[in-house]
Amino acid sequence: MKQYVDRLQVHGKYSFTKEEAESELNLSGVSLRVALRRQKAAGTVFSSYSFTPAKACSIRW
Repeated sequence: MKQYVDRLQVHGKYSFTKEEAESELNLSGVSLRVALRRQKAAGTVFSSYSFTPAKACSIRW
């Protein structure tokens, strides 16, 4: 999951849908929620509802 988020950020993308992540990572809905919960605890993902990587939330506009 972390590598997926890192790859998105490298390409300038700071959000993804549940469907995109499930497809890209080949995970079921339950497995994706567990992975997102872990990344949220680690500070990699800001919100498991909007699926926004933490780095996007720290950008000052």
